[in-house]
Amino acid sequence: MDKHDLINQLQLDTMAENFEKAISQAADALQKKGYKNAGTIKDKILETSGYRYL
Repeated sequence: MDKHDLINQLQLDTMAENFEKAISQAADALQKKGYKNAGTIKDKILETSGYRYL
């Protein structure tokens, strides 16, 4: 892996972490408002987006 590949991978990892954090925060906010399926929806979004597998 050369320097550019490493930089690209780090950027992807950072984007994936930020995306997962934002989805988790949104799901937490929905749960606090009484939406019972927020955790399931969060898992489906992360699973179908592919971010969980980077």
